[in-house]
Amino acid sequence: MEKQFDALKTNVNQLTIRITEVESKQQEYEQALTFCAEEIADLKQKLSNIDDIRQKLKSLEESQAADNYKVRQLQTDKSMKTLRICGIPKTHNEYLTYMISKLANQLSCAPITKADLETVFRPKNSDQSPSSTIVVRFNSLLKRDEFYNGRKLLGKNNVTVQKLGLSGDNKIYINESLTKATNTLFYKARQCKKDLNYQYVW
Repeated sequence: MEKQFDALKTNVNQLTIRITEVESKQQEYEQALTFCAEEIADLKQKLSNIDDIRQKLKSLEESQAADNYKVRQLQTDKSMKTLRICGIPKTHNEYLTYMISKLANQLSCAPITKADLETVFRPKNSDQSPSSTIVVRFNSLLKRDEFYNGRKLLGKNNVTVQKLGLSGDNKIYINESLTKATNTLFYKARQCKKDLNYQYVW
């Protein structure tokens, strides 16, 4: 009986040890599950933050695109009212508004006054010296178009700087003022015309 009791006691002790080990393992698993749950919650929060950032970036991109469109529209609006006149040499103490008025008279346009012009200036070259180009921005698109359409008389009436009271026989050219994007587009179109050997590009 004693031997059987000792054997049973040994088995109970071993079973108690196994139960203790299982309980210890269970605690480890529970701790691991708790840690994983916390990690998952943290990842979900990070994913939520990433979604918020994406939404903010998308909103910023849309806002920037809208601002860029407005800037392009303003540039286009200004360019539509602007002309570039080439060939008129710079003189000492020149009065550009008066020069434009005299040129308008040669083009049989309606008289141009200071009130018709937003600005008249010579842009600076890379060496900071005034160029032979005169930039004219009109207050009215109608006035700008009338002046621009009169350029057809430049060659027909042989309008040179002499007719403006200046020395020399420089020819005068009146060109549209294009935005940088439009200039680039026209340049690429001319390149395509050259590369493809086209006669015209419309």
